[in-house]
Amino acid sequence: MNISNSDQHRIGRSPRPEEELLSQLDAFITGMRGEEPYVLGFPGNLEFSFSRLGGLLDVLINNVGDPGSADKSDINAKAMERAVVDFMARLANGSPDRTYGYVTSGGSEANQFGLDRGCTLLPDARVYCSQAAHYSIRKNARLMRKELVVIGCDAQDRMDVAGVGARMPSRRR
Repeated sequence: MNISNSDQHRIGRSPRPEEELLSQLDAFITGMRGEEPYVLGFPGNLEFSFSRLGGLLDVLINNVGDPGSADKSDINAKAMERAVVDFMARLANGSPDRTYGYVTSGGSEANQFGLDRGCTLLPDARVYCSQAAHYSIRKNARLMRKELVVIGCDAQDRMDVAGVGARMPSRRR
């Protein structure tokens, strides 16, 4: 019997036996490991092992709200999160005391946060991005119902500065 990939992972009315689920998970891991030799490193580096962190999988860590806020529960990693934000601020020649941030799950969420801050501070502003910008810029501009202006790139794949000027709305002085 040939089971398609989607059928293999279909969730039925009742749970499958644990051994079947674990076997399926093992096969998934083996398949993913089999693809590693064909990954060049983008978007992620495969030279790592999280095995030492395995114990964290058995702990609910929920950094609710702001990394600087107090929680009703001490089951969080906010102290580590603040240390990462402080390190990144210093790395960028910023002052940790004057820097706000949090650790995201990846670039898409970071872009969303940045666009949200910009849209909050400048509610009537348009969103400008280069044609080479990450897909999440376009997606988040659409979700935030912001006008998106896509600008061409120069020979080094940087946003074309002259193109930005040409696409700016004219203002009376």
